[in-house]
Amino acid sequence: MNPPRRGSIKDTPLNAFTLAAAEAVDSWKAPVR
Repeated sequence: MNPPRRGSIKDTPLNAFTLAAAEAVDSWKAPVR
């Protein structure tokens, strides 16, 4: 898995899920870059 982008984020299941969700939302909001 990719390391967290923010140093404050620990590799916990909840934070990992939140980070993945944020990336999914970003990709959905900007399908074309």
